[in-house]
Amino acid sequence: SAMIKEREDGSLARLLTMPCSYTSILISKILVYLLVCMLQFALITLMGVYLFPMFGLPSLAVYGHLTGLTVMALAAALAAIGYGISVGTIARTHQQAAIFASISVVILAAIGGIWVPIFMMPPFFRKISVASPLNWGLNGFYDILVRNAHLADVIHYGVYMILFSLLCLLIALYYHKLRKEYN
Repeated sequence: SAMIKEREDGSLARLLTMPCSYTSILISKILVYLLVCMLQFALITLMGVYLFPMFGLPSLAVYGHLTGLTVMALAAALAAIGYGISVGTIARTHQQAAIFASISVVILAAIGGIWVPIFMMPPFFRKISVASPLNWGLNGFYDILVRNAHLADVIHYGVYMILFSLLCLLIALYYHKLRKEYN
């Protein structure tokens, strides 16, 4: 949404007159959103550890797993940011971005096992669920929190999410280049 607004109100054109590349502008956006995501992760984790017990709920057990959880949160944040940047770059209007992002995330969540556990899905969906970034994040967090896995056991999920993020960013850079050439 912010990227579309920047294009519409001309602030992107003004940013591009500065002595920096479009890639530098994207990196600055990534860093800001990454900071926000990691602050959200920290707050949610602190709530699970300290606030839940005040309501009679069990405390979130993160001791010994904080590094793995942080790496998974970082990878998940990068995947979400990369996807958001690619959608924001490709979409021409707020409505296009909102509709496409909403529908695609719902589909990826359904396929990835967020709504229905993968073991309950038909065989076809079980096979394609491994291609959903939401599945990678879900499995990584589940393995750490529920199955007591360590970072080395789930790092491949983090790598998949980072590669997905890089692919999305490359698509955004390519599409930006195409749009620039044809405008």
